[in-house]
Amino acid sequence: RTADVDETLTYTVTATTATGAGISSAHDLTITDVIPEGLVPDEASIAASGGSYVSGTRTITWTVAGPVAPGGNVSFTYNATVGDSADLGAATEFVNTATLTSYHGVAQAERDDHDGSPNPERTYRSYGPLDDVVTVTPAFPELAIAKTSQGDATVGSPLTWTLTVNNDSTVASAALDLADTLPDNWSYVADSATLSIGGGAAGPLTNPSIAGQDLTWTDIADLAPNTSLVVTYQATPAFDARDN
Repeated sequence: RTADVDETLTYTVTATTATGAGISSAHDLTITDVIPEGLVPDEASIAASGGSYVSGTRTITWTVAGPVAPGGNVSFTYNATVGDSADLGAATEFVNTATLTSYHGVAQAERDDHDGSPNPERTYRSYGPLDDVVTVTPAFPELAIAKTSQGDATVGSPLTWTLTVNNDSTVASAALDLADTLPDNWSYVADSATLSIGGGAAGPLTNPSIAGQDLTWTDIADLAPNTSLVVTYQATPAFDARDN
């Protein structure tokens, strides 16, 4: 499955005892789950599930004394959130591996001698490991931009430029920044910018920050999936713009 940035994922780890002839209850189960890099674990949900979490290894451990009878199961649920998109890449996958590290077919009390030490007269088999994997792929917005102008440029007269950004994906883009570079010898016309989202009516847009010929608008808007936004602004060519 895919997941959006900042989406909270719910993981459920279940260990089930098989059924059939010769199947006994499971005892003293140790179950681990390694949280992939890029996910932020909800440690409160881990504690609520009865697990212990070691942040250095990103490992959750659950221990179950049992017995877990044939056909029965134990299940644990916790949450983790997809981290910042800046730390993720197009090839990122969250590969989560849960492992039934070990379990026994005989209870601890039966495996031990009368003094609580391992029974020296018998060797009891430990089963495992068994594991299962779930892979989640983070989804990213796919944006495209087009720039057009309206009419011919005349020295000293403002010309309208249009920037259109399309989100052609199924993922929203948050806090969109927009940058544009004017040709040499052109000047931005203050308070000329407008913004329209999703075909709605255009409204005023704050002036960009200006560094040389570079215009930058910060945190213009969030852009929903399969939606476009349109920014228009005016710039005026100086006499020397004829040489561009």
